[in-house]
Amino acid sequence: SLQGGASVSGSLGLKGELDFVGGSNKYIDMMLVSSDSTTFTGNIRSMNNNAQGHETHIAFGRNEGVCFFYDNNRKAETRSTGFFVCGNLSTTGRFHAGSISTAGFVRADGNTDLNGTLTVCGTTTLSGALQAKGNASIAGTLQVDSTLTVGGVTNIQARLDTNNISSSGQLRVDGQISSEGSILAGQTLRAGGNLCAQ
Repeated sequence: SLQGGASVSGSLGLKGELDFVGGSNKYIDMMLVSSDSTTFTGNIRSMNNNAQGHETHIAFGRNEGVCFFYDNNRKAETRSTGFFVCGNLSTTGRFHAGSISTAGFVRADGNTDLNGTLTVCGTTTLSGALQAKGNASIAGTLQVDSTLTVGGVTNIQARLDTNNISSSGQLRVDGQISSEGSILAGQTLRAGGNLCAQ
């Protein structure tokens, strides 16, 4: 058993479970300490019972980001500029963001509030409303099942499908604009394809 300020040099192997006993709350405080200027990096990994098939779950370093993995593939990480998602970003609740930049897809089943810039290289599908106070640039299709509210400049290279459009800024769509409800534009509304309002 290790108690108090016990230290281990080399590897520490556990063949059984690591149990915390006692009646008080339990927590793990893992700290890497160096007596010189050595840079530390850490990994939380797993392997099978043959000591093979190592998979990384979390990787981190001092003054660096934290990377999160799924099936040994990096899916997200923290950066100096914020949080980066390598794959698709999905949420079932309300999504608040200062700025969004993704090379994949964005899908939200709730409402999306954006105060900054939205940059999407793929398709954006929103079951709720989208309120963008800043600029939005979408290389794929934007589908909003509720109301699209634009305060800045919105550039969409493909289609725009939504129920209602309310724009105090500019809305530019290279393809078709389709709205089942009203279209209100305080400034320029430009469509490279058909403009359909039912």
